Amino acid sequence: MLRKVSSTILICALALCANVMAQKKKDKKEQNAGPPTTAEAEFAKGVQYYNQGLYSPAVGQFKKAIDMRPKYPEAFFWRGMTLLEMNEPDYAYDSLKNALLLRKDYEEAHYLAWLSLAQVGATLGPVAYNELSAVPKKSYDLPWHIHLRLGEALADSGQIDRAITELRQVTSSQPPAPTADSYFNQLADREIQSIKDEIAQHSGSYADGHMKLAKAMLAKQNYDGAIAEAQTAIQQRESFPAAYQFISSVYFQKKDYQDSIATLQEFLAKFPTDSHLAQFRGRIAVIREVGSLPETPVVSNPDSAAKLPTLPTLALTDAAREHKVAGSVTIEATFTDGGMIERPVVVQGLGYGLDERALIAVLGTKFEPAMKDGKPVAVRQKIQVNFAN
Repeated sequence: MLRKVSSTILICALALCANVMAQKKKDKKEQNAGPPTTAEAEFAKGVQYYNQGLYSPAVGQFKKAIDMRPKYPEAFFWRGMTLLEMNEPDYAYDSLKNALLLRKDYEEAHYLAWLSLAQVGATLGPVAYNELSAVPKKSYDLPWHIHLRLGEALADSGQIDRAITELRQVTSSQPPAPTADSYFNQLADREIQSIKDEIAQHSGSYADGHMKLAKAMLAKQNYDGAIAEAQTAIQQRESFPAAYQFISSVYFQKKDYQDSIATLQEFLAKFPTDSHLAQFRGRIAVIREVGSLPETPVVSNPDSAAKLPTLPTLALTDAAREHKVAGSVTIEATFTDGGMIERPVVVQGLGYGLDERALIAVLGTKFEPAMKDGKPVAVRQKIQVNFAN
């Protein structure tokens, strides 16, 4: 009997000791873990990662914030903006729409939702029109790279005034300083070396590889290296509009506006019938304005006016059709002696997306320059673009 009681006491003592040890381990673990985190803390860490250029970890942090607080519009917005930086426009759009469901007055989310649609070439659709129409202001306090992306996309889609506003935001501020984060630098260096190894494995030309390398170098703000790699891509594939646009953008970031325009003009001279004609001319018009470059002197009394084509009647946008709006948009522009179109301005518009569509059509127009004393000259003329069902 005494032996049984002693065994019971021993078992209880061992169990008590085990419980004490387990509690100590739990207390130590909680102590090491620090104070419990919050959705706001995870969000702030995501913003910090974004500003360092660590986009994948930033997305992870924003997801943690959303998991902890499902109705967190700012976290959805920043996740969408980060996904745009990662060239994931579809996922970015979904995240931005979630931000708008939670905060219907989130104008910046409408703006970036439009940008995500622009990345997939859907700027002329009714959804894109509605997104941009919901943005009363022309610019917001957004990261430097986002202003750059917006400006270029707006220029490409004929939104000249908005594009000028966005790119002026870029030129009025300095680009983010190169990150000193060792983890980011290691990742960037590893990616650059990986792409170089990939290029070395190709015995022939590999234009796409050189463009990948150019973008990786730009991420480290190696502007000259990025331009050199993109130029190599052009040497290997001459008709490469994305490479020309990239080089022009890098020159713009360096505030070298003359070379930024000259790069686009070089492409237009080589490929005057390319489908990117209107986009390139739109960018040239915006860069010229933002860089405050001198206008081409115009002649007021030419012997013959510029010979402009009669543009075909264009289809209405869905928004214009819904509001029963049709008619003509009048645009005034400088038609230069070299076949360029400068400073296009809508002098009589219709709205509902028709003005932008008309600008794109005019910027894509080929014409014969005006003449004076047997020489081509620049003139200021108007051109009409008609819209009907």
